[in-house]
Amino acid sequence: MTELKQTTLSPMTSTRSEKPAAVFDIEEAAGIAKLLHNVYFAYPSADFINLLAQNEISKTWHMFADSEDYRLGVSHLSSYLESWSDDKLTELMLDYGDLYFGASMPLALPWGSCWLTEQRLLNDTSTHELLRFYGDHGIELQLDKNQPADHIGIFLSVISQLLTVMSDPTKESQHIESKQVLTLLLSNHLLTWSEPFLQASIDNAKTEFYRGMALLLKDLLNVLTTELNILSAVHVKSRH
Repeated sequence: MTELKQTTLSPMTSTRSEKPAAVFDIEEAAGIAKLLHNVYFAYPSADFINLLAQNEISKTWHMFADSEDYRLGVSHLSSYLESWSDDKLTELMLDYGDLYFGASMPLALPWGSCWLTEQRLLNDTSTHELLRFYGDHGIELQLDKNQPADHIGIFLSVISQLLTVMSDPTKESQHIESKQVLTLLLSNHLLTWSEPFLQASIDNAKTEFYRGMALLLKDLLNVLTTELNILSAVHVKSRH
């Protein structure tokens, strides 16, 4: 699976005018993971938020299940984008920095190893295990930023690309393998720390944009957990 390479991805847009009934759709899941990669991997830009607002992304966000996380997430996102103007960019950038990047300890650490060690260490054992997993499955990370491999934005890029392969009829021979890799990636790596990360994002976000996106990411991970039959016995390993 050497064709799966992490890149800085362009935002997802949608031309649908109405929401479909709640149903799992692999292509929609891939597109949403791609968009969320953009949300979490870098500071927001006015161009990116304007694109989301112009495409009324909150109105066309796919409903996989009529969950509370989905409803609240869409409500927060819609409220934010409806009142969006470029002069709010500084406030949004400060929120991103406080949550995911700041000079002091971020409020919602975006790296898995920080949730899986008592000292909140970067590039600890879990990071090396993830890199071995990627190597074993031929997943190459080509990053234009110096980020540890267990950053939430990188996870979302790999998830998007695995789902894209699973939905591509010309790559039918890779469907089963990609599904197996995605299942292992979630159950053994991301889901071991995503719950406290998402809760910290929801609790500490100062803007409805990042609170809404955290709820929608939570909804996506819940849906993938169900669709891939990942046992609910997966536990958060964090000792905090």
